[in-house]
Amino acid sequence: MNVTMSLRKMLVLALLLLISSFFLAQKSKSLPEPKIRALLPANPLAEYPDLALAEDGTLAIVYQQMDEPQEIIVLRMYRDGVWVDSLVLDRADIVYRPRLTVSPEGMLWVSWARKNQNAIEVVVLPVNEGRPGQMEVVSTGSARNWRQAMACDAKGRLWLAWERMIADTAQIMFSVRESGRWSRPQAVFSAPHRQMRPALAVGANGEIWCAWDGYLGEYNYDIFLRRLDQASQTWNLTNSATLEQCPALSVDAQNRLWLAWHSNADASGKPDIPRWLELRYWDGKKLFAPTAAMPDKDLAAQTEMQSWEFPTLATTREGAIWLFGRPSQEFSVQVFLGDQWSGRGNFALPGWGGRGDYVRALAAAADGMIWTIRRDVGALELCGFEALPQKPVAPQLQPATEKTIPAVSALAASREKWKPEPAALNFMNALPNETLAFGDLHQHSNLSDGMGTADDCYTRSRDFYQWDFAALTDHEWFVRNRLLPSEWEYLKTITASFNAPQDFITLPAYEWTAARWPNGAGHKNVYFRDESYAIFSLADSNANSTAKLFARLKAEGAIAFPHHIGWTGVDWQNHDPVAQPNVEIISVHGAFEYMGNEPITHRGGTPGMFMQNGLAQGLRFGVLGASDGHGLIWHHGIGRKRDPWVQGLAGVWLKGKLTRASLYEALQARRVYATSGVRILLNFSADNHAMGSEYTTNTPPKLSARVAGTGKIRYVYLLRDNQIIHQHGGDFGVGDMVRFELIDEQAGPGTHWYYVRVVQDDGEMAWSSPIWVTME
Repeated sequence: MNVTMSLRKMLVLALLLLISSFFLAQKSKSLPEPKIRALLPANPLAEYPDLALAEDGTLAIVYQQMDEPQEIIVLRMYRDGVWVDSLVLDRADIVYRPRLTVSPEGMLWVSWARKNQNAIEVVVLPVNEGRPGQMEVVSTGSARNWRQAMACDAKGRLWLAWERMIADTAQIMFSVRESGRWSRPQAVFSAPHRQMRPALAVGANGEIWCAWDGYLGEYNYDIFLRRLDQASQTWNLTNSATLEQCPALSVDAQNRLWLAWHSNADASGKPDIPRWLELRYWDGKKLFAPTAAMPDKDLAAQTEMQSWEFPTLATTREGAIWLFGRPSQEFSVQVFLGDQWSGRGNFALPGWGGRGDYVRALAAAADGMIWTIRRDVGALELCGFEALPQKPVAPQLQPATEKTIPAVSALAASREKWKPEPAALNFMNALPNETLAFGDLHQHSNLSDGMGTADDCYTRSRDFYQWDFAALTDHEWFVRNRLLPSEWEYLKTITASFNAPQDFITLPAYEWTAARWPNGAGHKNVYFRDESYAIFSLADSNANSTAKLFARLKAEGAIAFPHHIGWTGVDWQNHDPVAQPNVEIISVHGAFEYMGNEPITHRGGTPGMFMQNGLAQGLRFGVLGASDGHGLIWHHGIGRKRDPWVQGLAGVWLKGKLTRASLYEALQARRVYATSGVRILLNFSADNHAMGSEYTTNTPPKLSARVAGTGKIRYVYLLRDNQIIHQHGGDFGVGDMVRFELIDEQAGPGTHWYYVRVVQDDGEMAWSSPIWVTME
């Protein structure tokens, strides 16, 4: 009888445990979803919205938008489910990233950056009962001041922090408005390293917290924190050798300071490609992390939706911590409830690409609603989230620990992998005034349909991969998203700040993204000599076709290169060797030498759109490689490598030292070649004429090639008129260095083009630019 009762008790206990586990599982899977969704009636070119809550429950929304030929700052109100009132606060050639806060007296304060001659100023404007006051300039001097954060404390003091850029420096500045006057701007932190992306939060006892990210070199961004309301030390909160950027701050009802940022640390603590959001509590001395592991974290996802970056925090009175961020193709939210996390919910508008970077959020509504505003695909959307049914509990935390791998160790493998051997460079037999440089001229960031910040593009290229040059080519007009004049101005400022002659060269660039062939001209990257140029936009009537674009480029000395030509196509009939001296033939999308390319295949396959097709039409262009990286591992299944940034590379033979002028001249002269993302060394000439040359002779041409591989070379092919006329190597390869010379006795009268194709045992490839020889 006792045994039977014991068995019954055990069965009942097991059943209760099973039911409890089921409900706990259901509880942990709850997803935050918006109860209210309202599209803001704005121009599709509206960007960078922010929001604040007035005392009467009215939501104030500020944003910038394109209003040809200028940009404007607009303030809108949302009351009782209806959009009311619209007020244009500013109109100028350049206005950028407005921010909004409300004072204890109910005064709305709006700040933004605007161009004034050569300076970019930070300005502030009060709005009282729908009437704007006097615009106040807060920044001083002729610097470029950007990306401000703003907060108002309980005493009505207005705090402002922003990026101040001069040449290659970036520093966080702050000022406070008290008794109707702004204090003199001063540096938050006097350290010389690059400081960016400030965030502010106000504590219950008047604390003004400022966080930002700083670049310490060796591809190491860290998060910093300081109090602004008193003399305070600066805390370097993170010390791992990884990319930790874009801090967010929020103070909860118990006056606890919460921080979030995104990091590219993998499970071992080493820098990787995917990013994810981190949540921490700061007790004034140390960081603490939630004890509960964040569910739904997936650093190995290979779909279009990867990573999670650019965080925003909102804390409720009940103690829930709402965390918003941007994956590659969505916007997501997850809630920390003290002892557990909710699931991660996605709430983006349907459609691909074209989104903004941040969700702006607040959780101060009397009814407990959490409000957000963001730029999504072609629209601004306001969302209201209700509190989750689970009640938050006191946060269960543990000391936050970092895997402190020294930065030098983290980069050592990369630098060793990419560094050419001196013997290989000597083998190239270059002339005394020739320099071989490598770089990636086609990359994307969060400003179009990629991931990561603009400065990350350049620090990664320079310090992680050790390239000699780089360009960020965000889409100018694509999937209902336009690169606004203010964004282009900011990009040019970042690009110029990284340009360092003889060390690392940057070029101002963008992607002119027309429709696919035959409905359009395909995609072309545009490159400028310096930062003095505006974008020649596909949306403008004077640059909306290849012919018009090329006319503008030639008039200004700019150049363009088409890419993934066999996938989205290229308008060969409009080719111009001056405006379009080179064609990108290898990238994350594959190799486009010829249809059915081997051993590297290609995405799509439009007949007549490959490199050999253009050459067969008598067109003259050089070839290069680039990554076309968007920050996605395996490029959501399209790429042949996990790392998106090493799937195409340009080798350039410079005359003289590494400068913008020498790089630009070499690109125009077609002294370039393409590799599949590795530093294969290649020198090809005909009668001592460099690759890309055109010349006339009355004797059979003497072709010379030298190749130093990054691995064992299997084949080196010499092609004339797209046909192989010489094959060096075979099934067993020829080692990692190859040289040969060939006099082409079979070349008949007329013009012929020659180029070299290299294939390594590991599948990596390289292609020289052609040389055109006219036989008399």
